[in-house]
Amino acid sequence: MSALTYRIFLKRIPYHVGSIAVFVFFIVLIACGACVGGYLFQATKILLFNAGFVVTKIHLTGNRKTSDIDILDLLELDGESLMINFDLDKARRAISRLPWIAFVSVQRFYPNQINIHVIEKDPMALWQHDGFVDIIDCKGDVIIPYISSILGSRKLPLFVGKGAGFEAKTFIKRISVFTDITEHAQAYIRIADRRWDILLDTGIRLKLQEGGEAISLSRLKAAGGILSRDVDVIDLRLPDRITVSLSKESLARRIALLKDFEVRRKRQKEGHI
Repeated sequence: MSALTYRIFLKRIPYHVGSIAVFVFFIVLIACGACVGGYLFQATKILLFNAGFVVTKIHLTGNRKTSDIDILDLLELDGESLMINFDLDKARRAISRLPWIAFVSVQRFYPNQINIHVIEKDPMALWQHDGFVDIIDCKGDVIIPYISSILGSRKLPLFVGKGAGFEAKTFIKRISVFTDITEHAQAYIRIADRRWDILLDTGIRLKLQEGGEAISLSRLKAAGGILSRDVDVIDLRLPDRITVSLSKESLARRIALLKDFEVRRKRQKEGHI
């Protein structure tokens, strides 16, 4: 190559190429040294850390009953956790075990953010059983023990007895059209895991036919006026009759009237009246 051709060749090469080449040379040299010395992972970690690929932001959405702290504690972040090392599946499994969580999505957003979206279980009812009261979902599965402050002003129906929680959704669906009953229901009581009683806020107890809850309430509605009477129990278990039991106060008054009637009758016979 002549001296003129060499000078022309040098002019065509950008002036900063040499610096870049030197930088690349040293990076390769460091990488080779790290491989030989067994420090490649540490060198890579330092490089990524300095480049900003560290988890520094967590964006949470969808959690109302579950606190941010409960979720963040499960992520095991230490301020130096690299994005590439963050285990998405492990985070999903850990968060999904929290009592209110029905669904969870965990995603990376480079360079430094983790997005977490959860869908929480919808509480359907309270279930009193074995001496405890629990909040349950639509499947009858226990979410957490009942704490009034968690629900706030929301009122949930109360189911009582063995098996009541698992049958709650089906039962409510069967009687949902009888709003004059459901609006005054204080508790739905499962009897021997076979049939239902309804305790009203007036103190009246309705005993429903096994497997014929809607039929029982239809008969009650057709009878008309029974709920306004001074009774304790309305027995609808038999398909061909309705039996009522008087309240204690009503029974006492009736007994008093009968006694008074007997006294008056006896006096009449004796000629006193």
